[in-house]
Amino acid sequence: MDAGRFEEEFARALAGATRVAVLGVGDDLNPRDRPGILAAILIHALERPNVTVYLAGTMPENFTGALRKERPSHVVLIDAADMGRPPGNVDLLHPGAVRGQRFSTHAMPLTLVIEYLEKELGTAVVLVGVQPDASPPTGEAEPVVSPAVAESLYRLRDAFSKATRGLW
Repeated sequence: MDAGRFEEEFARALAGATRVAVLGVGDDLNPRDRPGILAAILIHALERPNVTVYLAGTMPENFTGALRKERPSHVVLIDAADMGRPPGNVDLLHPGAVRGQRFSTHAMPLTLVIEYLEKELGTAVVLVGVQPDASPPTGEAEPVVSPAVAESLYRLRDAFSKATRGLW
């Protein structure tokens, strides 16, 4: 999805938000599964009021208790997702499109976490996928992410910033 369209759809998905929780999902030790964690760190640096960021790692289900206490109007889950696109593509994913898939290193499928959050907490869930780097590890010291993925993470942060500008 092109950056402008993503920004518009992301803003629409967060319309009416009063309190937002962001869960950065992924395995920080695996460069291909790291984009969700890195995006959450960039969003945390915005220091937005009424936005709480969690580095959920491979077990976002462990944060449902904290989310229950916080009672966010919206939860944004950010994770690496193989969408068959060039590295760095960012898109909103419909939970139904990933139903039945078990994302890489997660202890529990994200679809179950999403269903729980929507039904039990009554929160709107926005799932953001970041196309990770496709090349296999070289065994040598690797950058945190490729330049294409890094650029997309900054675009995602900027889109989040614009979409949550009114959360004061």
